Amino acid sequence: MLTAETWMSAQEVIKMGFTDELIESSIGVAASFSSWSGVVDHVRAGMQQNARLRVTRGQAAGAAKRRYPQLHQRYLDDVNRKALAR
Repeated sequence: MLTAETWMSAQEVIKMGFTDELIESSIGVAASFSSWSGVVDHVRAGMQQNARLRVTRGQAAGAAKRRYPQLHQRYLDDVNRKALAR
């Protein structure tokens, strides 16, 4: 796990004993990416590397939405806010 890029859900991290508490926040993850597209690209690269498969942007977007629901919601909120401002 230390030498490979390993993705786990919060529940898996708790179950494995790496932490004992879940604090709902996407601020730290959001700071790592400049846009939702960056999140999708990151997830896609990880999926392709781990599975050695060709992953479409649509597949990666679905995985990113499941992995980072708070970030996806923030992205949707931004899109809606921009649309309403027009």
